[in-house]
Amino acid sequence: EALRYSNSSSQITLQIFMVQDANEIASLMAKRAEYSSRVTNLIAAIDEKLESNREQELFHEVRVAREPYVASYTQALHLLVQDMEFERARTVMVRQSLPYLLPYRDAWDNFVQFEGQEMNRAIQESEALQTRSTVMTFSLISLAVALAATIAFVVTRGMIRALAEQQRAEETVRTLNRELEQKVAERTSELARVNGELAKDIAHRQ
Repeated sequence: EALRYSNSSSQITLQIFMVQDANEIASLMAKRAEYSSRVTNLIAAIDEKLESNREQELFHEVRVAREPYVASYTQALHLLVQDMEFERARTVMVRQSLPYLLPYRDAWDNFVQFEGQEMNRAIQESEALQTRSTVMTFSLISLAVALAATIAFVVTRGMIRALAEQQRAEETVRTLNRELEQKVAERTSELARVNGELAKDIAHRQ
């Protein structure tokens, strides 16, 4: 935005030297003063937000290049508007202001180019971070799913083992009951046979 206002101010300054109407010159001078003030305020605001050493170096070059340019076209405008010396004002504009304008523009271009590169780098780093975050999120989800599946498998296997052991215990109890019933039946049959023999022996003796 500062560069845009600076370019507009430079264009207005050149227009002032191309018109002769006093009212139009006054209007252009007011607009140029407004834009120049905005540039000054924006430069101060930008200066407070600079972080890296390279940013500070490049913006310092902008400020250094701006000073002689502003001083020269201010002198030219004073000669034109206040002193009414058109030829001297034009000479200052051509021989001083325009040569100072080129390094001023170059300084701005270098700063803007560096800021663009830094912005692109920040975007790339953000995209890389987002990609790593996505991969990490996917990995954590996969790990959670695998952990849940493992827990489910372990719990299910434990339940199956418990059920199998219960079934084996129940089968053992049933087997023991059958064996006990069989032994009771055999013992009862044996006692009945012995009792029968004793009864026959008693009857025979009588």
